[in-house]
Amino acid sequence: MAVDWRLYLAKKTELNKTMPLAAELEHLENTAAEILDVPTSERDGEWAVSLGYGMRTLALITPKAGVTHRFAADHERVVVKLFRGPAKDFIRFHSHDFSNLYILNQNSVVQQSVGAGVSRSGASYAILQYVEGVPLRSLLAPPNALNLFQAHAILMDLIAKIWIPTWDAGLRFKDCHVGNFISCDTSPRLVMIDAEQMRKSATELLTTPACWDQRTKHESSALTRLPNLVASILSAAEPTWKHATCLRKIRMELFETALPQRLCELGRSGSGGTKAAMDTLQCFIERLIPPAAPDEAD
Repeated sequence: MAVDWRLYLAKKTELNKTMPLAAELEHLENTAAEILDVPTSERDGEWAVSLGYGMRTLALITPKAGVTHRFAADHERVVVKLFRGPAKDFIRFHSHDFSNLYILNQNSVVQQSVGAGVSRSGASYAILQYVEGVPLRSLLAPPNALNLFQAHAILMDLIAKIWIPTWDAGLRFKDCHVGNFISCDTSPRLVMIDAEQMRKSATELLTTPACWDQRTKHESSALTRLPNLVASILSAAEPTWKHATCLRKIRMELFETALPQRLCELGRSGSGGTKAAMDTLQCFIERLIPPAAPDEAD
């Protein structure tokens, strides 16, 4: 049955972040099938999987392996992201900005944007690469525990392969947390799955490179979240790996990635930005490695 998306979205936006009901999810899956041009003969039964929802996302829906869809020639599996409410800037980011930024487009550590638009029924959507792996949030949750190799690999990918290159390119994270990364068994070991959080700084970078207003707004939030993100990864390490010597080794290798310099050299002049970077860097140093317990001393 067709959905009046304008009325549906108006009602759904009032409810803000809510999980779709079973009947609603069926409508969302039908919309995803329409967007992907999934043959009617393949829509019977459980042809798709719902991956979740969010504050601005009605649903994330991916067809199961083997299902025919219009992107299958280049991507065996994709994810349909159905947006909640107006999504003009999201659509622009996925359909235009993403492909014009070398640091995002064709970068294996960033979930790729395949396309975006508005469906025949009025639903705003983006088509994303499907990333096989375990959400970092689940990997860090009890009773799971990381060994030193896993913690080190995740941190190096986060800092050296994702954080530093994107910041050097002028992009700024607005909402960088463990929910926005997937841990993979193959290389790369860590993939960022919410590149659209940088959409405002990406648009600015393409249109007015000399203007840093949007990026400045994002810096405080992003720099504040970095110590929390690193601390979350380290706190999930097995107790046997929490010896001060092991943690100091991780800290030393982190700083060899030139993180301090990158935080201090944000690519612009201005004492305000430099002071913000220095203050957050000091916070990062203090919080990265907690004081060693007496029995952990060398």
